[in-house]
Order: sequence, then C-alpha cells, then structure tokens
Amino acid sequence: MLNHYIIKKYSSYKYEYKLQIKYENINFDELHLSLDTQEDYELFKDIFKNVYLRKKNFTLEDILQYLNSANI
Repeated sequence: MLNHYIIKKYSSYKYEYKLQIKYENINFDELHLSLDTQEDYELFKDIFKNVYLRKKNFTLEDILQYLNSANI
C-alpha cells in the first residue's frame, strides 16, 4: 500500500513538473479558477472573451495556453 502511495505521489509530481515547464508564465501555486470574488469574475470574463468566443468547445488546455500567453 505504501508503495502505491509513493508511486501515485511521484507520478503526480512529475505531471505537475511538466505543467510548470510547459506553462512557465503560470504560477500554479497561486492559480485557482473559482468564482468567489470580483477579481475572479473579471478573470472569468477575460477567459470567456479570449477563449470561449474563439472556440466554443474549449478545454482546460486552451485556458492554460491563454493564461500562459497573457501572462496573467
């Protein structure tokens, strides 16, 4: 059981590390996509305007690419 836990944690770490390298302009420690504040709402409006209006069937990858390029 412990071995499974270590492998799972290590795999998760490798995935997070790959994301951090691929999206070097995004601080994943501070990134959250929840709608709790006016600032969150403004970010969602910005994402909607720049991602959804260009591609209705967007993915999380599309959002990350936008946030990385916009350096938000």
